[in-house]
Amino acid sequence: MTELNGNPNKKNARDETCLHILCSARSQLTAEELEVRLFCVDLLLQWSGVAEQTAGNEEKLDLAAVDQVS
Repeated sequence: MTELNGNPNKKNARDETCLHILCSARSQLTAEELEVRLFCVDLLLQWSGVAEQTAGNEEKLDLAAVDQVS
């Protein structure tokens, strides 16, 4: 993500981040699908943004992001 300047905190029209999508409930995931999702979540948790935030801290994944509840 860093190489392409991606930002996993960006939201779609329903205010979902990529973490929301990865963690969304879906019936009957195969072991391979679950493994890929867990790998992606691990990558997201390691992400740090290139934009410097206040106090010199790098941007991190927003674990408190809230989507629209339908």
